[in-house]
Amino acid sequence: MADTAMLVAGLITGPAGLAVLGAGIPGALLRGRRWASEGRTAKARCLETYVKNHRHEDHSSSSRWAILEYRTPDGVAHRSHVMARDLVVGDELTIRHRPRNPKKTVREDESVGTAALVVVCVVFGIALLTAAAITLNIGLRPDPVDADPWGQPGGYHFSG
Repeated sequence: MADTAMLVAGLITGPAGLAVLGAGIPGALLRGRRWASEGRTAKARCLETYVKNHRHEDHSSSSRWAILEYRTPDGVAHRSHVMARDLVVGDELTIRHRPRNPKKTVREDESVGTAALVVVCVVFGIALLTAAAITLNIGLRPDPVDADPWGQPGGYHFSG
């Protein structure tokens, strides 16, 4: 009898890998295209900077963030948070925002991460497909032939 658990694992990870490749990559590319086509630029001013601490089980890290304020063409003021890196209070910079979600902004010279997201989707999708191939291979192997204590298949055989 085939190894049922391995078959089930392969039948789950295979379609998951195909889904990541089939939906994740186009989704990442569409995200980048939306930012490029719908994104609007605006002049923003740094109002404040702060440090965000991240604690993990084995280490901690921190990152510097800035609160920016900008106005859309209709005159409405919006605030957003971006990685500060080299920003100080009072700095002015050009940002890109999407009209549907004005709180989400990126620096004009900053990528929205499309290439990185595509790479992650490809690596994760290939890893899932590899896991599916391995588990299906193990799950579909035929059962071993019963052997007697001396390694002879099919039970006890004596030759004379």
